[in-house]
Amino acid sequence: MAEETIKSKLEEFVTHSTELGETAYKLAKINAIRKTANISATLIYSIIAATLFTFALLFTSVAAAWWLGDILHSRALGFVVIAGFYIILLLIIVLLKGKSILPFFRNKIVSKIYE
Repeated sequence: MAEETIKSKLEEFVTHSTELGETAYKLAKINAIRKTANISATLIYSIIAATLFTFALLFTSVAAAWWLGDILHSRALGFVVIAGFYIILLLIIVLLKGKSILPFFRNKIVSKIYE
């Protein structure tokens, strides 16, 4: 009698443990899918925003170079001045890469993964 009770309790325990394991697996799968969907949506949004920003920057730069060229009486000089501005900006970004830019993006990526 006691042996049958222990056996039935053990079978019940195994059944519940299996169900719990399956439920935990399904929950982990759903969480992984949700995080993947969030990261994918953010990536698509970022690509679209970056593309639109690039076009806006391109046309603004051309307009500024044209305008400066009219002021300086040399359209080529206007484009050179705008190119020099971007070169200086690039140098600043390269110098700040290790101290602030890379850690910023690294933190953003990690926070998105653990969100």
